[in-house]
Amino acid sequence: MTDSSNGGYPRPRQAWSMLAALFLAYTLSFVDRQIITLLVGPIRADLGISDFQFSLLHGFAFALFFAVLGLPVGRLVDHRSRRHIVAWGIAIWSAMTALCGLATSFWQLFLARMGVGVGEATLSPAAYSMLSDAFPPQQLTRAVAVYSTGGTLGTGLALIIGGAVVQLVSAASSIDIPLLGTFKPWQASFLIVGIPGLLVAGLMLTVIEPNRQGVLRDTSDVPIELPVGKVVKYLWEHRASYGALFIVTSLMTALSSGFIMWYPTFLIRIHDFSMAEAGYSFGMLFLVFGTVGVLLGGWLATALMARGYADAHLRVIVLAASLALIPYLVGPLMPNAALALGFMAAAITATQMIAAVCVAAIATITPNQMRGQASAVFILAINFIGFGLGPSIIAFATDFIFADDMALPRSMSLAALLIAPASIVLYWRSLPHYRRHLAQSEAWR
Repeated sequence: MTDSSNGGYPRPRQAWSMLAALFLAYTLSFVDRQIITLLVGPIRADLGISDFQFSLLHGFAFALFFAVLGLPVGRLVDHRSRRHIVAWGIAIWSAMTALCGLATSFWQLFLARMGVGVGEATLSPAAYSMLSDAFPPQQLTRAVAVYSTGGTLGTGLALIIGGAVVQLVSAASSIDIPLLGTFKPWQASFLIVGIPGLLVAGLMLTVIEPNRQGVLRDTSDVPIELPVGKVVKYLWEHRASYGALFIVTSLMTALSSGFIMWYPTFLIRIHDFSMAEAGYSFGMLFLVFGTVGVLLGGWLATALMARGYADAHLRVIVLAASLALIPYLVGPLMPNAALALGFMAAAITATQMIAAVCVAAIATITPNQMRGQASAVFILAINFIGFGLGPSIIAFATDFIFADDMALPRSMSLAALLIAPASIVLYWRSLPHYRRHLAQSEAWR
């Protein structure tokens, strides 16, 4: 049902109900994705692997198919039922998360983590497309910000609830689960968090899809069917603006995901936290300050647009990257846990401001028939560079440069020094190109 007084967009109640379902799915995806963060010690001990090998399980294994499959999924999103795509994806990644609990070797866990990535590849291209069709441009930034808080909430809950689950099941050396067998505590943790997703997949089938908005049409007002070649040509012609949003944001994501992966372990190794304490402390930090960052970024972009700054989204991104530099650089080197967590709170707030507005920035300059595919390219870069390489950059420095597990703080600061300053410069240089792209997009908007 659409509202003719609202430019053909669905009624607010329908739009927000759809957003709520997508938010729940996004939250769940991060719980299933990040639960492994708390299990470094027991998985390393049971499987006999190094920090670098563990980083491959967390990042590269997950990101490999997540990134690659995003491209054909994006094409499907632009032409097929998006709610069905999301529902199937939720069911797949939930089942594969549970299968992680059946793994007894590095390669079995690697393959199961790849399966989690396969399922999660469906969600964001479809969600971004549906949101841009459900909310008018002046409301889209706020809607995307709300959706993005699912990532911060999911990460926080993965650490908080995951820490509690790990503490609960760790009391026993093994756990018997009816019909499945006997499992180590870390294996049981995967099984416990994987099952609820099947219910969320069913919920997604009740969502009503919005009509597609901002569609390119020919002179007879018929929607144009765009071949892949034209989509690639459009993205390439505007590579100066898309490059910043895709590649540079991926570099900042690499820094952020590396810290998220290793910060609980940093608290355990350097500041003598237990797994439950590390999960609760960092989980609460991410939940609170990550959510603040997402909402702050969305609010600031909306306020700047109201003042006439058409390039508000990219301005917020530049500001956020600049604010994140010092906290990331010096935080791990602080002499006590309180100061380290305080600097991390500032870094999380700034980084999540980028998450709040980057997707809206892409949707604003991309015609409807390309949004799913543009989002898929964005997700390819974010996951291959960001989630795939980010955790391994820090682990590589720890294992091969410093060759000392206790050098983790120096590895984290080194990653910040290599990534953040270059990202800030590249964001600044992209601003004029983004403004020109915005002006050109007025023709189809």
